[in-house]
Amino acid sequence: MAYREAASLQPLFKRWTRSPEDDTATSLVFRPADYPFPPARGRVSYEFAPGGELLYGGIGPTDRPTSSRGTWRLEEDGKTLVLHVPGEVEQTLKIESLSEEQLVVRRPGSRG
Repeated sequence: MAYREAASLQPLFKRWTRSPEDDTATSLVFRPADYPFPPARGRVSYEFAPGGELLYGGIGPTDRPTSSRGTWRLEEDGKTLVLHVPGEVEQTLKIESLSEEQLVVRRPGSRG
């Protein structure tokens, strides 16, 4: 299902974990945190809450998970998420598709 409008944001409100095994040359794939991922040294995650709250799960210098609070907002185009986590570089995620099972965003630097 292609992501088209802000009204269809409901599936976004959960914890999404990066699944690099499913990435493509132009897209990054995230799956719900309870997805049966293969073992990995660490995975980035985002937990989006209604109202703009964000919990960012990063990978620390010793591969231990880190957790930081931040904010997110949806741009007027209805498909661009701007993420702000204090102490981190602001990130922009362009949604390509969103469903209960998968969040796909454009890989930074790719065109499409």
